[in-house]
Amino acid sequence: MSVYLAWPVLVTLAAGIGTLALISYLFQYRDRPGAKWFILTLAGQSLFCFAYGFGLTVFTEPLRRWLEMLALVGLSWLGVPFLGFALGYTGRGRLLRSRGFKLLLSFPALTTVLLPFNAWHGLVWRDFSIDPVYGVATVSYSFQPLAFLGILGAGTVVAVAAFLLVENAIVHDSESPTVTVSATIDGDDFVARVSDGGPGIPDYEVQTLQDGDETALEHGSGLGLWLVKWGVLRLGGDLTFESSGAGTTARVRLPYDGESAGTEDVSQTSSPSA
Repeated sequence: MSVYLAWPVLVTLAAGIGTLALISYLFQYRDRPGAKWFILTLAGQSLFCFAYGFGLTVFTEPLRRWLEMLALVGLSWLGVPFLGFALGYTGRGRLLRSRGFKLLLSFPALTTVLLPFNAWHGLVWRDFSIDPVYGVATVSYSFQPLAFLGILGAGTVVAVAAFLLVENAIVHDSESPTVTVSATIDGDDFVARVSDGGPGIPDYEVQTLQDGDETALEHGSGLGLWLVKWGVLRLGGDLTFESSGAGTTARVRLPYDGESAGTEDVSQTSSPSA
């Protein structure tokens, strides 16, 4: 077996490591609505990244074939769990116990069971071969019915989940939601501000985010802002909020490596058409 640590391998494995770090951070919030489903989605992504990344270094069968199977298993657990996250996060948790959702969940489970036996039934792929590109062990094969069904199903449920999340953001805003985004180069920092005209974030949630700690009596109610804060802090930046009954302004300040002769500002305001 020959091993090449080419850039596709490094990028894919780095994505897997980053996903595991995010899972580790989010695990403390696993009891929040939709959180466990989001963690399961990230677990599928992590499995895909590691299986695919290591697979790119393997030029011999059957190990390369098994790693490709693991990568497809990871992919199969992205769509439906992400829909579960969207349902839980948007207050539709009762649907997670419905027969329809359980039926959807059976598809990635069935894929996980059938993939190891593809050599016998051929429902996922045929004509598997290693076809190196850019010095890594990429593969080629022809998709079969189960694979096409999986791609179509995953795309559909991800689209539905994205719609639910966007719809939730609009519904919880004012009757005529408006979002203003501005970006500024301020000395050695890049500063972005996002303002909306919604009801504002409760003071206790803002305080909890700024303190970076939760208790049984003082805690936030969602994952979104914690994800933003985690990402900003990982980049060495700072996140602050100004909230009132007239709306909320989130300010992100990040280190900026470029040169700036002063302060430049670009802003954009948008609202949905009637």
